[in-house]
Amino acid sequence: MGGTARLRRKRRRLLSHAASIVTAGVLALAIAGPAQADDSVLPSDGVTGPVAPGGPEQSAQQQAEQTGQPVVVDALTTTTTETVAQPDGTFSLTSYTSPVRVRKDNSWRAVDATLQANQDGTYSPAATPAGVVLSGGGTGPLATLTDQSGHLLSYTFPFTLPAPQVSGATALYPEVFPGVDLQTAVTDQGGFSEVLVVKDADAASDARLLSLRFGAATTGLTLTADDAGDIAARTADGDLTYIAPSPLMWDSSHSATATAQARVEEATAAEPADASSASGPGPGAQVGQVDVAVSADGVTLAPDTEVLRGSTTTYPVYIDPFTNPVTDTTGHYTVVQESCADAPQYDIPQDNGEGVGYQNFANNCRGLERSYYEINTSNLDARMQFTSATLHLTETYGSDHGCSNTWPVTLKAVKPIIPPKDPSGPATDWNHQPGVIATLATAQVKSAAAGCGDRSVSFDVKGQIDAVAGIKDSWTFGLWGDESKTDPNLGFMRFAINPYITASFDIPPDAPSALSTTPNSINP
Repeated sequence: MGGTARLRRKRRRLLSHAASIVTAGVLALAIAGPAQADDSVLPSDGVTGPVAPGGPEQSAQQQAEQTGQPVVVDALTTTTTETVAQPDGTFSLTSYTSPVRVRKDNSWRAVDATLQANQDGTYSPAATPAGVVLSGGGTGPLATLTDQSGHLLSYTFPFTLPAPQVSGATALYPEVFPGVDLQTAVTDQGGFSEVLVVKDADAASDARLLSLRFGAATTGLTLTADDAGDIAARTADGDLTYIAPSPLMWDSSHSATATAQARVEEATAAEPADASSASGPGPGAQVGQVDVAVSADGVTLAPDTEVLRGSTTTYPVYIDPFTNPVTDTTGHYTVVQESCADAPQYDIPQDNGEGVGYQNFANNCRGLERSYYEINTSNLDARMQFTSATLHLTETYGSDHGCSNTWPVTLKAVKPIIPPKDPSGPATDWNHQPGVIATLATAQVKSAAAGCGDRSVSFDVKGQIDAVAGIKDSWTFGLWGDESKTDPNLGFMRFAINPYITASFDIPPDAPSALSTTPNSINP
């Protein structure tokens, strides 16, 4: 029971910090448009040369100078980026790791996972980069996922579904088996989870729970699973479009000896940290791995019977598969965990953010954690003259309950992170971390514990942006926290998965050529 199982993410809060759109300006990065987008209006490139006469950049620049107000260069806006002309004649830009907007109904909309009813009785999120359709009840697919290129992946529950109870980004299908509910949720990136809630021992005795087979159908994708149970959906070219970490399950046990720190860890979550829920296990919960088998037309789950029916099991029990889309071809993130050294977390959001420092609260995977992020820089041009470039991070959790106490966070430039089953090498995990290129800076960061609020952290990265502009398609960095194991790990922190870079730049005019005078000069 338990093994090296990873703690489950609380999906209802996965991407809350990615929902706001910064209007300071953005890198116009190449990214495939969302399935709902009108691709004809999406730019394929950013500002890559001198401002063209009569072009959108010059038009915005002139308008900014005339009005004295910043003007967005609409033609360069993408799901992750925005470019702004400033009144002083310069440009500013911002680049996010993951999409913060989608183009829908001929306008840009902030990502929004709120479920809305479709005309056929199904449900879909309001605005997500990857499409999701959830069942309105019946025998059709439980969920149909559509990536940004139109590839399809659908899951079908093995029995007839009742009409769901929908609230926000969650759809609850009650009593799919006697005493068993099925709760589904979507993220604002188009991720999907389904959690079977086994309410009591009578429900757990249902033989159908011992081997749950979800039908799977794909268009343009192939499903595979590795030895750890992680499932990947790839195109014929090998591109990763969806990733599903090995499913977990947990019960509602609570440790009476849990420390006060453990009881309040992740206190910003929607549910109390000392109570298991469909969002994740609480301290003291029994956590088990769910065995996975994948075929061309289905995924079979075999729950851990010690957790499902054990003599010490406390109900409800939660069984939780989760599928997450890869919504950007060049913006990625991962966390590596010392005690789950061979468990890649590529593009898999953690509860309340990616961890840094020494973490000693979780039932599983406690120990050192480091986080890595990759930001697209493919459309930065060497002709851009940068006057500033800043990396912005949001600390979403801190284990130190002294709001004014500070702990070190170190920024390092590193080599690229590697996804699972990539031909370039083993996937990034604790045992296979990217090499460090340079240690850039250390900031003393105040805690973002419950009651302290989120903390904004920034680093000057102008030198790094100068170095990659026009040369590299992406820039990868790592975050290290306090890694001392002798203190009570009060320096452990979590950071939102969608950091961004803001920069100011100018594009000088071309040097004049073929100079002449009018009229022609005459020698005496």
